Amino acid sequence: MSQLEEDTSWIHVLSEPHQNELKNALLQFKESVATNGLAQKVREGTLLPSKDNFILPTLGPLLEQAQLDLEEGCGVVLFQNFPLDCSEDDSRLMYGGMLSYIGTPQPQTVMGELLQPIQDEGQANLYERRGSKHHLGLPVHNDGCDVVGFLCRRTPLSGGETILASAVAIHNEMLRTCPDQLTILYQDFANAWQDYMYPEGRNTEATTLPRTWSAPVFSERDGEICCRYSRFYTDRAQNFPGVAQMSESQIDALDTFDRYINKSLESCTESFYDRV
Repeated sequence: MSQLEEDTSWIHVLSEPHQNELKNALLQFKESVATNGLAQKVREGTLLPSKDNFILPTLGPLLEQAQLDLEEGCGVVLFQNFPLDCSEDDSRLMYGGMLSYIGTPQPQTVMGELLQPIQDEGQANLYERRGSKHHLGLPVHNDGCDVVGFLCRRTPLSGGETILASAVAIHNEMLRTCPDQLTILYQDFANAWQDYMYPEGRNTEATTLPRTWSAPVFSERDGEICCRYSRFYTDRAQNFPGVAQMSESQIDALDTFDRYINKSLESCTESFYDRV
């Protein structure tokens, strides 16, 4: 985290003209929705603005540069001064319009919602809860997409911190100190599907798809490293019949990776979160 504290080029403050662009683009998008009879899709959360119908003359290029920074830079971008003097629905649409300059939104639920609120809804059961619907902490993980984005509208009374760890930095440190264990993380591991409605991992009555999928923690292509890791679903897959049990060396490699993750977070301080 020290490098992010010293180099704040990943933090962008939206100017008043940027805010006005977002509001004007929102008005044009809503007019287009009304003209084309798409209001129901917007209400369902399955339709967001796109670059073609959410024009941002000066903010757009900054967002496109942010996309490059996420891929080739430090991997994190923060935009401050997002306009919040509007309804939650309008802020959601403006945020969706911003996202369209960075990537293609993916469904968050089986209903096809592209954005959803993160709030405690009392889902406390370990195997049935969704990470965004309870108040408990989550271990460090990444999701099955290229970019994860958050729009913060309200400051919580307590908690709610987002903790970041560099998978590439941990990879390189393991390469230096324990290369044999890193090699194991390039092997396939079985993972349970993230299906919150079915504790068994899949709706086995409606689909014949397998209840697990396999992939390595680390992979490499054209000199670029990819990391896909969520220990909870790797461990959960071990409970399903027919899934090969992990070897002691595989478990040890995952445990070592977890230790490096936790070690990388020791430098996180409250002052850092207060500042950004």
